Amino acid sequence: MEGMDMFDAMIESIREDTVRMLFTIKVRQQAAPQRQEVLKPMEHHNMTVRNKKKVGRNDPCPCGSGKKYKDCCGKN
Repeated sequence: MEGMDMFDAMIESIREDTVRMLFTIKVRQQAAPQRQEVLKPMEHHNMTVRNKKKVGRNDPCPCGSGKKYKDCCGKN
């Protein structure tokens, strides 16, 4: 019984401490975060060309390396 009373006293103490802390908290308002430009617009030579025929896995790589597409830019 004494252990149960001590446990109840501990729980009550935790509740009181929690409420005391909640009443003494000072809320600080922060300004809304400003949006910043993170990525720069891609330069023209880096843009993906989508109007051309799809490159086959065994076709020469369009980057000009001379390798097959699957062994160069087509790797996952």
